Amino acid sequence: MAFFPPPVRDPIARQARSEFKGRADPLAGLVGDVWVEWFTQLTDDVDETTLRLNSVHLTSQAASIGATDLSGGTISGGLYKLTYYARITRAASTSSSLTVTFSFTDGSVSPTYSGAAITGNTTTTFQSGTIMIRSDANSPITYSTTYASVGATSMQYRLDVTLEVVPAA
Repeated sequence: MAFFPPPVRDPIARQARSEFKGRADPLAGLVGDVWVEWFTQLTDDVDETTLRLNSVHLTSQAASIGATDLSGGTISGGLYKLTYYARITRAASTSSSLTVTFSFTDGSVSPTYSGAAITGNTTTTFQSGTIMIRSDANSPITYSTTYASVGATSMQYRLDVTLEVVPAA
């Protein structure tokens, strides 16, 4: 998608045409063809962009997160994009594990997606991903984490999740 700059060198309003000498030109003052084309393209570009419904940015997490609704429960049925980023921000003194899970309802079935367990236990360990889902109307789209940490120093992590509407083709 590319937004083109407005055609500022073209007048936005049509001038009266010379063949309407002394009479009112019915097109005078209306938006010109170049501007109509630009506004139409702008509308098409906006219609094709995803719309972010919600984002969550959590830091210094040191426990599992129960199923948390990202959608607000009042969504339209259709395609959605979930994007996430999880990173260990403090390593456990022995070992740790973190799994990010998403749940939704599609055709009255409740699928679940879980990323692979993050077990690197270093502050450079991360996982990110994007998944496309189809959700029923007014059904929650949730995220959760499963956390485990072993040792005197507990693991901490950050989690960023974004839910976007995918426009219909």
